Amino acid sequence: MNHINLRDREYLEGFKNKLALIMRNHDRFEAYKFAKFLEKIIEIPEIGANLSPEILEPYQELIYQAKFLGLYRLKEGELFELLSEHFHQMFELEVYDILDQIDSFIINNFFHSLEKRDAFKENFLKFLNDSKILIGDKDIKIANSEEKPTVANWLNDFRGSFMEEGFLDQIKINNYFLSSKNYSFLLATDKNKLNIIISLYAKMKIPSSEVEGLEESIPVITEDGDLAVVKRGNLEKISEEVKELYQKIESISPKPVHQKVFDSEKYQSQDKVSQIKTSPERKKTIEKLLESYRSFEKKMKDLQKINLDSNLDDLLKKLILAIKDNNQEQYFSILIFFSQEKLWELFFKNITQQDLGLKFKKYLGLKFSENIVTEIINNFGKAESLSLFLQFLSVEIKLSPSESGLFGMYLANIFKKTKQEKYFPIVYGDLNLGQFVWRDIKEVAGKVQF
Repeated sequence: MNHINLRDREYLEGFKNKLALIMRNHDRFEAYKFAKFLEKIIEIPEIGANLSPEILEPYQELIYQAKFLGLYRLKEGELFELLSEHFHQMFELEVYDILDQIDSFIINNFFHSLEKRDAFKENFLKFLNDSKILIGDKDIKIANSEEKPTVANWLNDFRGSFMEEGFLDQIKINNYFLSSKNYSFLLATDKNKLNIIISLYAKMKIPSSEVEGLEESIPVITEDGDLAVVKRGNLEKISEEVKELYQKIESISPKPVHQKVFDSEKYQSQDKVSQIKTSPERKKTIEKLLESYRSFEKKMKDLQKINLDSNLDDLLKKLILAIKDNNQEQYFSILIFFSQEKLWELFFKNITQQDLGLKFKKYLGLKFSENIVTEIINNFGKAESLSLFLQFLSVEIKLSPSESGLFGMYLANIFKKTKQEKYFPIVYGDLNLGQFVWRDIKEVAGKVQF
């Protein structure tokens, strides 16, 4: 790296072009790696030493932009520092959703612990209440006193009219935007910034341990047999256009139970989803469903970790022994390890001619024709094939349908977190049954599909 000359304009243009490509692809992981790589370069004495602030500034700007896109990989202290020092630079990015980024940050950093998520949210609230970030360039009037337009003072201005509870009431928030003289004096760009601050504050006030505060979007099938997701406490229908897209990429498709046309007066149309008013009964079912998952997730967290140095042959022996002894904890641990380390395809190639692989073929033979069994075995990288294998293993280890579905959802969230999204639709929450179940897989035109 020592040959890099940051004074050379070509290097700056090269880094700009690289980041622009990452931004176009919205590749958050590459953005994080880019930021860390450029930071490392600047810290090398032979490269970064004796460079003037004017030369370093454009490179630092690239680092901040990349960190905002790769925000989910930051540590808590890095996140607060980035927001505190460079909040306004976030708005120079195109199509940037900080709420979605914070969701990803929480899931990535506190995947296994709702308690830690809630603690982080408390820290975030404190950060905002103490924040000296300026929004606007004129003092604001709070209780007959002129104050600096800091985030902390803007939040106090809101409380002066609507109290702390008002942050959880969208009508009161809208009334603040309409009636506040301080707000009315802001430029449109600063109004947008304050809107986001208040949205962030409201989000942090809802614990992840409550349905409305959960960060994950969980697929469910509604009582009418259609596809929906639980997102931030709301049950949201997926539009027909999006369903068709999912089907094209061999992803989620609803069970063909009832083909029911949405009543335009009952559902409020949005760009990609129709949001449904959740009835008390339905909300109670969703809460029960999510609570069962939280309990199971805690159980998985407490499992003993597998030795990461174990080779596939050793792990196969451990898995077979776990099934034989009905050692479910060992079984769960091994399958979690395979999922986290992206080892399923490699693992399956090693077992096709072994007893476990032959048993799987026999299991498939009870459901599908010989040609379809061959298709499944030869295309183990498909979500349908892995789903069938996991269901087979659930039968072998004698899991109950409820535990099998919960473990399937747990693995699905691992797949999503580790960028194996093609495996994510293997399980859904059935509101009629009140539990997670495996998606039906059927033979269609010589192939298997959900």
